[in-house]
Amino acid sequence: MAATPPPGPGVGAGLPKLGSILITPAYGVWGPNFIVREANGYLSREEIILTHAPAGGVYPEGLVLMLDAGAAAGEVKYVPFDGSGDAAGILYQQKDVSEGDTSAVAIVRVCEVQRAMLKFVDGTTDAQKDAAYSSFAANHVVMR
Repeated sequence: MAATPPPGPGVGAGLPKLGSILITPAYGVWGPNFIVREANGYLSREEIILTHAPAGGVYPEGLVLMLDAGAAAGEVKYVPFDGSGDAAGILYQQKDVSEGDTSAVAIVRVCEVQRAMLKFVDGTTDAQKDAAYSSFAANHVVMR
C-alpha cells in the first residue's frame, strides 16, 4: 500500500500548536503607508460615500476628508477637506469620483497615522491643517 502524501497548504500542514497566538494585521499583508497602527479588526474604519466630483478624478489614499455640507437631508457624504469644516476621515485607498458618488473606506477613529504622509487639496494652509489634526484628536486619531 502506498504512503499517503502529507496534506497541502491550508489542509492541516503547519497548523499552530494549541495555545499559539496568531497575529494578523486588520488590513491584510499590505496596507496604506500612512497608517502606523490601527485598532483591532475594523474598528478604525468606516464605510463612506464620496461625493461626485467630475473634475476630481482619482482621490489618493491618505487624502484628508470632511463631511459634505451640501449633502441632502439625511445623507452623509464626504468631500476633500478644504478648511471650511472639521476633518472627519482619511481615505483608505484611492478612489475615482469622476463617474458619480462612490463608496469608499475611511480611517475615522482609534489609530495612529504618519502626519507627513497625509494629503490635502491644494491651497490648504498650515493653520487649516493644524485644525484638521485637532479634529482628528477628538476621535483618537493620533498623528506621529
